[in-house]
Amino acid sequence: MSTNFEEKFNYVRSLIKAKTVKFLSTQERRQLSPNDYEIVYDTDFKNYVIWDGNKWVFWGKPSVSGARLKKISKFIGAERYRAVSFAINNYGYVGTGESEEACKDFYRYDPSINVWTQIADHPIRRYWAVAFVIGEYAYVGTGWVDEEDRWGPSQDFWRYDPLNNIWTQITDFPIQIYLAVAFTINNYAYVGTGADLNHYTRKWFYRYDPSNNTWTQVSDLGGEARRGAAAFSIKQYSYVGMGETPSKLLRDFWKYDPSNNTWTQIYMFPASARFRPVGFNIGNYGYIAGGLRDIWFYDPYNNIWHALLKLEYDIEDATVFVINNSAYIGTGEIFEYLSYILNDFWQLTNIYP
Repeated sequence: MSTNFEEKFNYVRSLIKAKTVKFLSTQERRQLSPNDYEIVYDTDFKNYVIWDGNKWVFWGKPSVSGARLKKISKFIGAERYRAVSFAINNYGYVGTGESEEACKDFYRYDPSINVWTQIADHPIRRYWAVAFVIGEYAYVGTGWVDEEDRWGPSQDFWRYDPLNNIWTQITDFPIQIYLAVAFTINNYAYVGTGADLNHYTRKWFYRYDPSNNTWTQVSDLGGEARRGAAAFSIKQYSYVGMGETPSKLLRDFWKYDPSNNTWTQIYMFPASARFRPVGFNIGNYGYIAGGLRDIWFYDPYNNIWHALLKLEYDIEDATVFVINNSAYIGTGEIFEYLSYILNDFWQLTNIYP
């Protein structure tokens, strides 16, 4: 078959017209051993997908018509931005951040009854921290501490036990850092990038092992040093990208493989660069929200980004957590006319797992 575009188009159209196309789920499609230019109809994405000899390519844009954003109960703490968030056992948690002052209060969200409840405060006021979950515990640390006797980047880390509602200090992160990023793979956590005590952006990464409470340095992120990046994990890989240097916003993205401790650049984020977005994953896809209104998702199997839908505002420094294939996005700051800090939250549903 010629690779001429017009011939390919006519070939695909003839297959569709002849009704010889297979209708398969995404999982079934990936189990095929396809011939060149074989075409199937993906029932999950509601679109035709073509094998180009190396990878599956969407014939047009995947359907995202089912995706929905709906308002949920407002966050009951003070309006804030620069907070952290995580989810454990079908509950979402949001805390720390900045309002009229730095915050240390924390709240739990129960999606089954759409209610927020205050829990134990984090021990130290801070914003621009990171959070991650390993097993039954959450971990919050680094960031910019703002207490009467302490002010500036921090390296302390704390473990939250939701069963007993208590915080316990663990081994400090190796350096003082803020606006870093965190992700988890295979019961390890990774924390890196950010800015240090002298406000220099960094690209270093460290791995946390909860079994012995230690941090170990791993390979630096590829590309430029940055702060305010976004991250998500999909199966055995994690993805980090975007963020900012002192002079510009970035759009590049990098895949981390913990099995050989290497970073590989993937397809660049295709839309406008944005200020401090958040990343999350649902099933086999990664998502970027905030910074600007548009939400995008990344398909690692085809190394391609797709637009999903738009938020109500351009929200910076927001929080996000995922429960049962729904993402919950909220808090943050908007700059539409004047700076405005939010306590709004939205549930993003019916997106592809």
